[in-house]
Amino acid sequence: MRLTLLATNFMNAVDTNVLIYVHDPRDRIKQDTAIFLLDSLNDLALLWQVACEYVAASRKLVAFGYDLKLALEDVRDMRIAWKPILPDWTVHDRAEQLMDTYSLSFLGRDARRRLLGRRRDLSVLRRL
Repeated sequence: MRLTLLATNFMNAVDTNVLIYVHDPRDRIKQDTAIFLLDSLNDLALLWQVACEYVAASRKLVAFGYDLKLALEDVRDMRIAWKPILPDWTVHDRAEQLMDTYSLSFLGRDARRRLLGRRRDLSVLRRL
């Protein structure tokens, strides 16, 4: 099993998969390793991309009782306990509002151009 870590003199950041393995009961070894890893690291950083990927990847675990609401709660908890490495938390909050209001997924600016070509959808996205 390969776990990816980014280590610096000041903090550690974990890959999205480590966060997903914590809640994935299909492979007990990966789950136990991920839990141990998170418990043993100090000075954790939460990368913006990892937070977004984690929310999106949490859909894979719906069949196991883990859903979008729980993933968003986890991200809120990580925001408190870990150092955020991101543009600004208001961007994340706005993305959560848009997901709820328009049934969207987390998107980067470049992804807007690849979305559905319907005018109504594009007009919503232009306001982001």
